[in-house]
Amino acid sequence: MIGKTVSHYRVVEKLGGGGMGVVYKAEDTKLGRLVALKFLPESGATLHPSPPPAPLAQGEGGPQGRVRVAQYDPQALERLKREARAASALNHPNICTIYDIDEHDGQPFIAMEFLEGQTLKQRLSGHHPLTPSSERRGVAASAPPGSGGGRGVVGAMQLDTLLDLAIQIADALDAAHTKGIIHRDIKPANIFVTSSGQAKVLDFGLAKLASPRAVGAIHESPLQQTAATASIELEHLTSPGVAMGTVAYMSPEQSRGEELDARTDLFSFGAVLYEMATGRLAFTGNTSAMIFTAILTQAPTPPVRLNPDLPPKLEEIINKALEKNRKLRYQTASDLSADLKRLKRDLDSGRAATDAVPLARTVPRRSRGRVWAAASGAAVAIVVLAGTAVWYSHSRRPSLPSPPPISSPSEPAVRTVAVLPFRELAARPGNETWGIGMADAIISRLASLKNLAVRPTSSVLKYANSAADPAQVARELEVNSVLDGTFQRIGGVIRVSVQLVDPQTRSARWAGRYDLRTDDMLKFQDEVAQKVVEGLSVQVSEAEHQSLSAPMTASPEAYSLYLAARFYRNEYFMRSRLESIHQGRRLIEQAIAKDSNFAEAYVLLSEFYSMESANFVENSRENLARTEEVARQAIRLNPRLPDAYTALGVAYTESGRNTEAIRTLRQALTMAPNSDWTLDILGYAYHYAGLNDLAEQAYRHSIQLNPAMRRIYWMHARMLLYLGRAQEAEQEMRRILAESPDQFKVMAYLGEFLYYQRRLEEAEPVIARAVDLGRSSGDDVPLWFSAFLHASRGERGKIDPTLFRIRPEEVIDGDLAYWAGGMYALLGENAQALTWFRRAVELGNHNYPWFEHDKNYDRLRGNPEYQRIMADVRRHWEHYRKLFGAP
Repeated sequence: MIGKTVSHYRVVEKLGGGGMGVVYKAEDTKLGRLVALKFLPESGATLHPSPPPAPLAQGEGGPQGRVRVAQYDPQALERLKREARAASALNHPNICTIYDIDEHDGQPFIAMEFLEGQTLKQRLSGHHPLTPSSERRGVAASAPPGSGGGRGVVGAMQLDTLLDLAIQIADALDAAHTKGIIHRDIKPANIFVTSSGQAKVLDFGLAKLASPRAVGAIHESPLQQTAATASIELEHLTSPGVAMGTVAYMSPEQSRGEELDARTDLFSFGAVLYEMATGRLAFTGNTSAMIFTAILTQAPTPPVRLNPDLPPKLEEIINKALEKNRKLRYQTASDLSADLKRLKRDLDSGRAATDAVPLARTVPRRSRGRVWAAASGAAVAIVVLAGTAVWYSHSRRPSLPSPPPISSPSEPAVRTVAVLPFRELAARPGNETWGIGMADAIISRLASLKNLAVRPTSSVLKYANSAADPAQVARELEVNSVLDGTFQRIGGVIRVSVQLVDPQTRSARWAGRYDLRTDDMLKFQDEVAQKVVEGLSVQVSEAEHQSLSAPMTASPEAYSLYLAARFYRNEYFMRSRLESIHQGRRLIEQAIAKDSNFAEAYVLLSEFYSMESANFVENSRENLARTEEVARQAIRLNPRLPDAYTALGVAYTESGRNTEAIRTLRQALTMAPNSDWTLDILGYAYHYAGLNDLAEQAYRHSIQLNPAMRRIYWMHARMLLYLGRAQEAEQEMRRILAESPDQFKVMAYLGEFLYYQRRLEEAEPVIARAVDLGRSSGDDVPLWFSAFLHASRGERGKIDPTLFRIRPEEVIDGDLAYWAGGMYALLGENAQALTWFRRAVELGNHNYPWFEHDKNYDRLRGNPEYQRIMADVRRHWEHYRKLFGAP
C-alpha cells in the first residue's frame, strides 16, 4: 500500500494496525494536507468460491475455479461505517474530524484528521512525547493495536494537565450526547493528546444513536440507527477481538448487557479520570469475570489514598462519575464539565480549600430522614453518627454568647482531650484503616465519661496521616491535652508508640510502647483509655470505672471487624462515599456473627441502618425499623451503654415519635453528658417538638464540645430565628462567613434570615450566590430559600422547576414538607399548601411557636382546614411542654 494512490490520497507510511483496522498516513493531493486513512484489516477478507459461471458462447472459454473476493466481516464493516457516520455528524475541536468514507478496489476506508502526539494510554504508560523519533511518529486518529490490553501504569498526571484534558474530554462528550450519540468505548486508548496539549476523542466505531427513552434530555440526532447497528449492540461484550482494557472501563449497566444511555460514557470517563489521577486502573482482575465483578460490586481504592496531593473535590468528582447506580451518577457531561471547570477556577485562584463541602450525591433529599436532612452539608447530612469531617475551622471559632458551662463551680473540672488518628510510620497509601479505626474506638470509649470532654472523630479526621503539631491541634480544637500515636507493622506485630501530650509544656503526661498481636487489640484500647483518665486526673464514678474495665468482646476477630467497620463509617463522613455505608454494614454484621453479645457492634449496626434509611429510598422504612430493633438489642445486652440509647433516639426522631425521642436522648445524656452526638440529635428533637429554647441550649452546648463543626452553628442560628432573634442569627452567620466566605449553606441561611427580616433586596444576591455555589452539591436548601423570595413576589417562573416535581408521599423530611407548604402558600396555591403542611405534621414537625409567626403561611391564617391542623399541632406542643418542663 505504501506509495500507492487511493482515490486522491497518496499513502506515505503505515502507522499501525490491529483487529479493528489498519491505519496509514497519507497526503491529500487535492488539498495538500496530511490525513489518516483507516482500512479494514486484511484478515477481514476471506476466499470464497467464485459464483457459477454464465453459459459460455460458442468458441469462448476461460478458467473456472476459486478467485479472491473481498468479503468483510459484517460487524467490522458496520463499525467502520458507524464510526464515519457518528464522527462526521459532530463538529467539535475535541473530536477527531472525519473527512470522507470511500472504497478502493472494493476495500472500504475512511479518511480522517491526522494528529501528531500520542494516545492518553501511551501518556499514562510513561511514553513521553519527546522520546526518540521512532517512538513519537505522527499517530493517526485511531486506537493502536491491542489498545485495550494490560498495562504497566507509571504514574499519575500533573493536576493542571489532568484538569485541562479532562475538561476538553467532558466537553467532547457533551457535544456527542447533545447530538444523541453515545460513544460506548471511552478509554485512554481512544483519547488522543496532541503535541500542543489538545484532547481528541477517537474511534466512534461502537457509537450508537440513543433513543429518547434511553437518554431523556439528550436531543435526538438526525442520524438513524440501522438494522445492522441494532444487531450488534453488544459486540464489544462478545467479540473475540475486544481486549481486556475495554472491559475495565465498562459501566455496570454495560457489563450487565442492559440498554445504555449517555451516562454509560460518564462512568467510563470516571474510570479514565481515576487512572489519570492515580496512575492505576479503577477496576482490576486477572480475568474478564473478575473485572466485571469489581465493576458491579466493589468500590475502587479512594483516589486520595493513592495520590495524597489530589484536592478532595477532584476525588468527589471521580466518585460521583463512578457511581454504580446511574441515577446517582452525573446525569450529563455538561454537569461534569462544570464541576471540573469550577475546581480549576478555584485552584487557579487559590480558593479550593481542602475542607470544602463535598460535591453532590444525587440522592434526592426527599428520601432522607429528618435528622440527616437537617445536617446536610451536601448530599450527606447531619453528623448523626459522630459527625462529618467536612467543615473545619482553621482559626478561632466565631464568638457566641457564652454557652452554659459544662460543669458548675462545685463539680469536678471537666478535662478536654483530642485523640488523633494513629499514623503509620512507613505510610502506605490507602492504609489508614487501623489508625483511624483505633482512634475512633478510643474516642468512643472515653466519650461516656462525665468529667472528660473528648473531641469527636469528626474533629480529628483532618489530621489523619499528617505529623500534626499537638500544640497547634490543641489551639484549633481548644483542648487541654492531645493523644498522639504512631505505629508500624513488623511481621505479624503492630508496634505502637503513644503519648498524652500537654500542649503548654509540649511534654508527655504519659507515654507507652506496645507490640500488639490480634489478641491484644482490645486490651490496648482499654489500657490507653485508662491511661488518659489517669494522666488527666479525671474523676470517674464507680459505674464509669466498671464500664471502662469491662471488655467490649471476648473475640479478637470480632473486634478487628468492628475497627474496620468504624473506619468505613468515618470514610463515609470524610468522602461522602455511599458505598462505604454498605461496606461498613457488611463488616459489622460479620463481627456480630463472631460474637452475638457484642453490644457496641449492635450500636454501630444501628447507625449503618439509619444511614441506609436516610440515603437510599429502596427499603428505607424497613431499614428505619431495623435501626430501632438493633438499638434495642444493644440496650438489652448492655443497659449502661449511652450510645445505644442515642441510636434508639435517632430511630425515634426519624420516625416522628418526638416524646419517645426526647425521653431516650435525655436518658443517654445523663449517662454521657459530654456527647456532642447526643446533644445534636436532642437539639433536633426539641426543634420538632417546638421546644426552641431547649433546642437552642442543646446546640450551644454542642458548640462548646465541638467548636470545629460548622453545621452546629447554623442549626443554633435557626433556633435563634425561631425564637424571634433573627438579627442575632444573622450576626452568627456573618461571623462564620468571615472565615469561610464560600460556605454555601452558611450563605443560604444568612439569606433566609435576611428574608425573614423583610430585607429582600439584601437577601436576593446572597441567596443567588448560595444557589450558584451549591449548584453541584445536590443540596436543595438554597433552592428553597430562593423559592421563598420569588414566591413572595409572585415570580413562579423563577423558582427551580425541580421543586414542583416533588410529591408529598416521597418526602420523609418534615422541614422540607413544611418549606414546600410555605412556597405554595406564598403563591396562593392553597390546596397544595395544605397538603404539604399536613404532610409536615404527619412527619412529626410540631414547631407550633414558629408556625404561628412564619410569614410564609400568612395567607392561610383564615382557612378553616389550616386552623384545624394548627389546633392539632398546638395540642402536641402543649403536651411536650408539660412533659419536658419547657418555658
